Amino acid sequence: MPPKLNNFIDVPKIIKEDRVKEFFPGLLPDVDEIRKIEFPSLVSSGRTYMDSGATAQPLASAIRDITNYRLTYPRGSNHSENSEEAKRASQEYNRVKDKLTYFFNASDYMVGFTGGTTDTSNWISTRFDFKKGDLIVLTEMEHNSQILTPLNFAKMMGVDIEIVPITKPEGRLDLDYLRKIMKTRKKGKILFNLIHVSNVTGVINPISEIRDIVGDRGFIYLDMAQSAGHMKIDLNALDVDFASLSAHKMYGPFGLGAIFINKKSERYLGNHYSGGSTVKLVSKNLVTYEDSVARFEPGTQAIEPAIEFGFVIDRLYELGMDNIHMHDIELGKYMLHEMKKIPNLNLYGPKTFEDRLSILTFNLGSFLRKNYKEVACRLDAKGISVRDGCFCAHWYIALMMGLNAPIQDVRNMLLKLGISQDFLGLPKQLVRLPGAVRVTPSFYNTIEEAYTTIQSIAEVAEDIL
Repeated sequence: MPPKLNNFIDVPKIIKEDRVKEFFPGLLPDVDEIRKIEFPSLVSSGRTYMDSGATAQPLASAIRDITNYRLTYPRGSNHSENSEEAKRASQEYNRVKDKLTYFFNASDYMVGFTGGTTDTSNWISTRFDFKKGDLIVLTEMEHNSQILTPLNFAKMMGVDIEIVPITKPEGRLDLDYLRKIMKTRKKGKILFNLIHVSNVTGVINPISEIRDIVGDRGFIYLDMAQSAGHMKIDLNALDVDFASLSAHKMYGPFGLGAIFINKKSERYLGNHYSGGSTVKLVSKNLVTYEDSVARFEPGTQAIEPAIEFGFVIDRLYELGMDNIHMHDIELGKYMLHEMKKIPNLNLYGPKTFEDRLSILTFNLGSFLRKNYKEVACRLDAKGISVRDGCFCAHWYIALMMGLNAPIQDVRNMLLKLGISQDFLGLPKQLVRLPGAVRVTPSFYNTIEEAYTTIQSIAEVAEDIL
């Protein structure tokens, strides 16, 4: 067993005795060198960045490569087909799609670029070929971007809605309920909006099992925002219909995402959102659209961010997603193990590392104290970056904290009306916004940083409770 200090594992002693590999075998052995080369701002700032679930730090090598590219070659547009600059731009842009196809083993898919995962979620909801009587399936664990537009669009189009609940206490999906939906639904198309990994609890949804349940009658749109940069993904094996990711969560640029469209499912997507480069010919009465993914990418694309993202994919391939995943998991296991020792710390989600990633969400004491913002600010003052609030998953975090649906609806109605709890003397749980603190390490974090974070949380807990 590792040496302990005040009931916590004595990480400083392990480091001093050069026994890190013995106690934490999954860590990248050259993480310090990786930090110096790829994340120099983390080294120079002296801060501990534990908010990778919101956005990951960018790879310095990719920034250098895209800077060199931009300084070396004149800029070209993908529309000006016959100039040297345009040919180079189109070639590099399409090369990144090839890299993504290989990286995610997605030969069964077409790859296009979007503005990010939120943009893609809206993209799918508004382009899928819905008819009145079709069905959208959502879950209680989804990010808001997976819920809001589908709900709005369903109301407008006369599409039915089903919501798969979660099970307590781990916050996993109730797959028996999904089976019931599929068994009772006899007509119409079914689109299942599904998050791959929860950004609140780190739960990994069993996509292959869900694919079997949904079968050929249902379509699956998979939000990979939290999984794509932290675990190896084989899209051909998962066999979903559509999938998305955000580059900035994969150590790349802001404002860029990718969509994967299963070739067998392309025909169910419309061209309601269109423009230049999506068409072969436009006349007064007829429009002929481009073939393949080009018809889904109107206008001048984010060519340079895409090329930068290609450099990121190259580096991640060199590092190995299995190695990155093992490092993440090693840090997460350690932090989860130590958090459970902190008095009055309430963890949400699985308490073990089975089918989950290193996303650790907690509150100190009762959430009615509404101290999550104070906790985050105190950690920030100690040089540790975390996130607090609802993580754009209001529904899920409230359920995990024990607020059932009627209470949530009453609370939201009161907030919408601008009625305060002080005015009505209502119980706090009816009107207080739910929220928590989230710690999300990545492969650029060290075991020493994880230890510092745990110690700091313990100190804050002792101070404010």
